[in-house]
Amino acid sequence: MAGCWTRPEIPLDAGGSTDWSNVDPASEQTAFEQLKTLDRREFDQAWEKLSRFAYSQSRSISVRDLDGVVVGQAAKTIRISGPADRREVTVISSDSSGSIEQSLWSQFDTQGASETAFEETVWNWPELVLPEDPLFLSERGPSFFRYAAAGDTLIESALVTIFESAVRQDESRQGIQRARLYLHQGSLVGAEILVTQQSFLFHELSSFRIILSPGPGGEWLPAHVALLSTVGLPFSRSRSYEMLVTYSDIRLP
Repeated sequence: MAGCWTRPEIPLDAGGSTDWSNVDPASEQTAFEQLKTLDRREFDQAWEKLSRFAYSQSRSISVRDLDGVVVGQAAKTIRISGPADRREVTVISSDSSGSIEQSLWSQFDTQGASETAFEETVWNWPELVLPEDPLFLSERGPSFFRYAAAGDTLIESALVTIFESAVRQDESRQGIQRARLYLHQGSLVGAEILVTQQSFLFHELSSFRIILSPGPGGEWLPAHVALLSTVGLPFSRSRSYEMLVTYSDIRLP
């Protein structure tokens, strides 16, 4: 269905990145010690908790060429309601334009695509964005990464401390290059990760973002997910893919 397409707003802007020239070894060690002991249960269990609520979900995907021109985009908003054993999905709006690989949108659209059944865990967002035991949070991390406390911000009315990590300049490695983590009283409630992967067959630069926010009863629930990936293939034009998911109007069913 052709028509206009609105990009969901990112609900949190935490400011610029760390000036590493001003970060001393002692503060790096302090930041690392705090990150090393973070509790990720809120982060990992957010979607399981969400299944107890009614909510709206808006998701979109856009594809751009190297010049930044949009070659295809699609968006859908759904409402999920009903008790856990009888979830109902209502499509509020659906829109697309241009050209998007059908397989790509179909995979992304499996979350809530069915009118009669719904399974939010088709994509394991926490594991996709921040796998268990990443190198930068391990005991070996300081050999390869730098760390800093990057100030505080508010998510809704909850005070959150931001920590950043980045690969050391003398390190040349694939995988996670930079990370920004959001902690509330020691619990992980948000993450932004920059990843590179390269081989003879392709080059990929991807950024991932999950932000939780306090929901009914103060439980931390999903608010925003973003994936932005630029992929280069031999004998083919590079393209960038942006996927956005936002959650709103969360209520007890």
